[in-house]
Amino acid sequence: MKGTEMRRLNCLDLLGSRLLCDAPDSGIPAGQVRPEIKLLVIDQHHAGGVSIEGTVSTKTCLNDSGGSEQSCRKPLIWKTIAPVLFPDKSNPPKLSASTWTMWVQVVNVDATNQATLGTLPASGIKCAASPAQPCTAAFTIKMSDLYSISNWMTFQVQDSSNTNLGSPAVITNVLENVKPLIGQINDDRTNWFGRNLVFDTIRVGDSKTYQVSCISDGIHCSGDGKYGSKTGFLYFVVNSNLVFPFKQANTTTGVNSGVTYEPPKEPEKAKAATATNVPAAPASTLQNLNALPDLKQKLAMQAIQ
Repeated sequence: MKGTEMRRLNCLDLLGSRLLCDAPDSGIPAGQVRPEIKLLVIDQHHAGGVSIEGTVSTKTCLNDSGGSEQSCRKPLIWKTIAPVLFPDKSNPPKLSASTWTMWVQVVNVDATNQATLGTLPASGIKCAASPAQPCTAAFTIKMSDLYSISNWMTFQVQDSSNTNLGSPAVITNVLENVKPLIGQINDDRTNWFGRNLVFDTIRVGDSKTYQVSCISDGIHCSGDGKYGSKTGFLYFVVNSNLVFPFKQANTTTGVNSGVTYEPPKEPEKAKAATATNVPAAPASTLQNLNALPDLKQKLAMQAIQ
């Protein structure tokens, strides 16, 4: 609706909770102000059985000198896809070369634009041939980038001349989806299973560090269970200035808890009359993985814009 004039928009089928419609030609020459446009959305087939309607208004904006109205089309985050671990492909693989990639789908942008997440630049913005599909900005997170990753990160789109388009948005829980998370750990702390387990240096509290072995896909680490003489919480050591606590997932309560280490006790002297205990055969890695809690569900990353 524009003043007393009303136009019907042509819209595609509902895309999730969003509508994609062709905007009417504003008819505003380049360099002049485009007035506010009020949109009326009517749902005649609402699940509640009652027709509902809502209104939203665009802001006034200055049509750019090229007449493209790019300055009036503010970038909008369509969807965020949580970071995925990519192991190093060298032989043998290096844990320090592990990376994570996350994706942000955006509308009202094109392939000539650029995007940043905090200080991290996107590797580019790719757009599908169909305008019905959002464009995607991909971000690669290296081990050396972990300093700059947090759970509250600004997302900004720029044009080819590095001019910001629209206001920055905020994406939450990026770091939380990169941190190591344990699903199962042995009582003697010799084996643990989970995701993002690509950190092979650990410590107890502020103790000296100890080396463990981790496989490159980040699902299993093992150590000798001898990590000093003190009891305390376990930490993964990224470097001397950055550590991540051991956190074990509880899929029932949803609350992750810290993991402690207790030094092995000295074996008691065997008594002559005691029966010989036959130790149970240890479970295989495959059996342990099959018994793991489901850690596939990532922590939701909210886009605030």
